[in-house]
Amino acid sequence: NSTLVLSPSTIVGDGVSASTATVTAKDSLGFAVPGAVVSFPVVPNVSGTGGTCTTSAVAGPGFGTCSVSLTSTVSGSYAIHATIGGTDVGGSPATLTVTAGAPNAGTSTWTVAPAGPITADGVAAYTVTFTAKDANGNTVTTPGTVFAVPAVVNLTASAPSCATDGTGTCTLTFTSTVSGSYVITATLGVGGPALTNPANHTLVFVAGPPNAGNSSLVVTTGTRVSDGVDAHNATVTVRDTQGNVVAGAT
Repeated sequence: NSTLVLSPSTIVGDGVSASTATVTAKDSLGFAVPGAVVSFPVVPNVSGTGGTCTTSAVAGPGFGTCSVSLTSTVSGSYAIHATIGGTDVGGSPATLTVTAGAPNAGTSTWTVAPAGPITADGVAAYTVTFTAKDANGNTVTTPGTVFAVPAVVNLTASAPSCATDGTGTCTLTFTSTVSGSYVITATLGVGGPALTNPANHTLVFVAGPPNAGNSSLVVTTGTRVSDGVDAHNATVTVRDTQGNVVAGAT
């Protein structure tokens, strides 16, 4: 006849938001019982479990009840047990749902794939994946967190920003037709605080295969003496389809 109630049953995993677990001890006839010792077995990541409380003997609405406060910093669903004399009370286990807090620029992450370098052909692309996390590192699965990458000259982005889905992630892709190294930064929201995990990424693009039509030959002009020493110089500049200089071509 004894009961366990969580109020509320869903909290934010910030270590501050709390759920009150209240047990009402009753005898076989349904009468409230004071002085009953209620145990709350340990639940990993949930503070407030692992202890006991004793039901109140004070007349009033709280007679025969006792409570503990539950908090967490790790999102997830947790089975909360309450026992009297080693036996679960009614409603035990009760499910405590811990959700992520607000997105945080310092803990949200962003990664780049592939490692590179890649070809500066306007087709080969880097994929940047953003993961929204709260201050405690929990993934924020509520859709709509926006991440943005400020524009960089000669770097083409699939979009200026992206918004997360139900997995807490979103992606942008980057291409270029100009070889070089490009440093990108990102913000939480357009024009918002900068991401720091990490603070930036470097995207490296290299020239593609040599293209005869874009390559050039320049020979020095003028008259030279035919003595086997005096010479004209022939300079070949090898370029790819996009006009990038190709190093190491034979």
